[in-house]
Amino acid sequence: MKKIILLLLSFVFLSCSKNDEDMESRGGITEETISYLHNNSSKKWKITHYYSNYEEQILDEALTNCMKDDVYIFYFDSNECEVTFGDSSCYANYTDVVAETAAAEYNFYSSQKKLYLSFGRGAYNDLNVQTSWSITTSCLLLNPEKMIFTNGKDNSGVGIVFERI
Repeated sequence: MKKIILLLLSFVFLSCSKNDEDMESRGGITEETISYLHNNSSKKWKITHYYSNYEEQILDEALTNCMKDDVYIFYFDSNECEVTFGDSSCYANYTDVVAETAAAEYNFYSSQKKLYLSFGRGAYNDLNVQTSWSITTSCLLLNPEKMIFTNGKDNSGVGIVFERI
């Protein structure tokens, strides 16, 4: 029985460790792995988790909940990402919001094997008064099914987890 449990545990460990291995330990982002982002054409993603502190796994439930039904389309031929909003608003508590905005742009530096994502959201009212925020993150993980972008020393800042749709 002990051998069966050890065998099962080792299988679970080995099957998880490859997918969750960060990009640094894989040698960085390459011309091949960057295609996971846009599938050499376009690819749809959704945010499944938004962490205020990724290292400590402190989930920002409000931002996660308002962004989880949005669709993010990353394109091969431009560095921009198209955002289609779902039904949830990140500015639902603002009574005078006319429209919500979002933007994302990625930059791949092949010589450094680094991928960065600049990401922002905002809203404005009919007087054109705006509120917004933006961050720049670096790619911690990129595979065909999942990508994680973080900022801060040792991933202690924001963490954005995307999963393929």
